Amino acid sequence: MDRKLLILVNPHSGNKKGLKISQKLKSFLDTENIGYKEVISERIGYFSEWIPNNPIYGYELMVVIGGDGSLNEIINVIFKNQISEYPPLYLLPAGSGNSLNHDFKNLDLDKSIRNILKPKIEYIDLIEIRSSKGTLYAFNAIGWGMVAAINKSSDKLRWMGGARYAVSAIYHIFKNPEYFARISFENVRAEQGLTFVMIMNTMHTGKSMKMAPNADLRDGLLDILIVKKQPFYRFLTLFPTIFSGKHILSPFVQYFHADRISISSPNTFLVVDGEQYDPGNFEVLIHKQKIKLLIP
Repeated sequence: MDRKLLILVNPHSGNKKGLKISQKLKSFLDTENIGYKEVISERIGYFSEWIPNNPIYGYELMVVIGGDGSLNEIINVIFKNQISEYPPLYLLPAGSGNSLNHDFKNLDLDKSIRNILKPKIEYIDLIEIRSSKGTLYAFNAIGWGMVAAINKSSDKLRWMGGARYAVSAIYHIFKNPEYFARISFENVRAEQGLTFVMIMNTMHTGKSMKMAPNADLRDGLLDILIVKKQPFYRFLTLFPTIFSGKHILSPFVQYFHADRISISSPNTFLVVDGEQYDPGNFEVLIHKQKIKLLIP
């Protein structure tokens, strides 16, 4: 039993299936004679406290049983504390959205567990958000405007699982809010009425929404989508095309690549890797191939 894994469990992820998935993983590891240590989160921010105060460098792999928000917490504690010696991270598809695992087509739990036997380790890009409130890191997506409002509303619908994103989205599409921001990146300057802005590292967000179909996790570039204000009936036809990525063909959608972007607005409420955050006016930049992952 030379191999040893660190298992970090969010028991509330994926409609509170975290402990059940952990038990399935441990049974598999026992069968394969692979050692492990299990740590179960007791509250929000638990891993942010546990990781800096416990040695993690001796483990072969850090398996995260949770959603994108759980992985975000762990990535933030690693990079904010400048922990250079950390095991590769592996996120099992145990959340309600599973954006990262949609990119990897790693949605079958049994297959994802078996991937541990033949680990392929690579590095993906790291997003950094800078503001007067400090620095926050991300790996998936940042949403501003209506997207952030959709996420906030969907929190009240967690009992619906992944469908909560679509239900919340339809509600806000009918409300059809308009947002104003000053946006700046490379040679682009914009101050206009908008519906939302997405700043992406992964292709997917929410529940299988292919928001940034041209995204590459290793290219050192942000995929930026600016969606203009439009009549709600046009948005109703645009929304279903997000699942295939064809929304980028709409005249109401602008799609850019850049290595940084800044946004100032009276409304700075964001959703960052599925978690809510209000930094005030902010800048986003990307660091190429900084996060060590097991790639399915």
